[in-house]
Amino acid sequence: MPKSLDTELTGKAKFSYPKEFQAKVLSCLYSSHTFFAQVNQFLYPEYFENEVLAFFCRKIYMCYREYKTAPTEEILSLEIDKAKENKEILSEAFSVYSSTLDLILDQDFKQTYVETQVQDFIKFQVYRDSLSQGIELLKDRDFRGIDETLKVATSLSFDSRPGQKYFAEIDSRLVRRSKVQEEEIPTLIPGLDPLIRGGIRKKELAVIEGLPGSGKSIFKINVAKGAVLCGKKVVYYTLEMSEDDIADRFDSTFSGVRMDALSKKVATVKKRISKLGVKYMGSLIIKEYPTKLCTPDTLEAHINGLIETGFFPDLIIVDYADLLRPNKTYSQRRFELENIYLDLRSIAMEFPVAIWTASQANRRATEAELIGMEFVSEAFSKIMIADIVISINQSKAEEEEEEMRLHIVKNRYAKKGKIIKIKNAFGRMQFSTHP
Repeated sequence: MPKSLDTELTGKAKFSYPKEFQAKVLSCLYSSHTFFAQVNQFLYPEYFENEVLAFFCRKIYMCYREYKTAPTEEILSLEIDKAKENKEILSEAFSVYSSTLDLILDQDFKQTYVETQVQDFIKFQVYRDSLSQGIELLKDRDFRGIDETLKVATSLSFDSRPGQKYFAEIDSRLVRRSKVQEEEIPTLIPGLDPLIRGGIRKKELAVIEGLPGSGKSIFKINVAKGAVLCGKKVVYYTLEMSEDDIADRFDSTFSGVRMDALSKKVATVKKRISKLGVKYMGSLIIKEYPTKLCTPDTLEAHINGLIETGFFPDLIIVDYADLLRPNKTYSQRRFELENIYLDLRSIAMEFPVAIWTASQANRRATEAELIGMEFVSEAFSKIMIADIVISINQSKAEEEEEEMRLHIVKNRYAKKGKIIKIKNAFGRMQFSTHP
């Protein structure tokens, strides 16, 4: 059996496996392009215990990188001969190279086991290097630098799944399709769900776009409410208002009591919310973070904490993404926003959850009758990353009549451009059908 792969936390890393096992590592590289693709950025020739093994590692890498194919026995033999000719190999060492090549060509071993051990070794090295760099950055109190350094280690993956085999997996795909409706998270906003396939689904990111004060937060409150009433678990992250302020809005929309009457109709509010709580207890969490201090990584850590307590969210509301601090600082704001939205999509894919957030429309939208994707503020990439984008539109006349139009700006899975007219009762944080 091979020795442990553990090495000291300081000093140059080396395999502590015997030579024969290290030859099997090279054999895996020699025979599997997939394994090479997974580890070549992290597995260096210097990790091998002697120059003979490092020689073959370099030659195998050369073949893949220059010729995009695995080396053959003939190519490796030729490389040995060339090295001998160029006096890179001493004549008396020639037999050692030949016998090592025989070990590499021998495929009679459990390749999966060897690959797993190598992956563990690489993870150890990457984490060790990240922690060492992090200690140096800590001396300078460079916390963002530490976050970035550790993210390299925590994001390391050796996913070997080839992907979906389209024709071979028709049966399993049909089964998944039959369950899709169960995964839909309806908004229950009148007229909207039929136009977005019944609602947003897990692994999707949706954005509500509008001018300041147009009702984006109320839209998100109603989306969260609809999900709760459909039996889904929801986390509402607020980056602009306090948890109590958001809870007041939920009290109003769930109870039907106007915001300005909540403190007067305490008994009514309590009775109605308590009745709903019997059925929906534990389905809604409101979490407050300071503006521009919360990153996507902060949200991810909080979600992981909730999962550890047994709360598995179906829907995440981020109120709103533009107020997040990016995991990494960029010279231009548009790049920061792009990466914030990419990180949110990553969260949606990883857990998996559905995510709704909001984006401000730019100043030019104040003159527009209908807000489209060209009016998104600061970073057009937000539109490109999202699956669904809906804008809130309201003229002065519509505002007086408590009416508004929802415009489907982008719909990755169905027709865009549709307009839904709805009535809004902002005092009760509710939407209703347009007459």
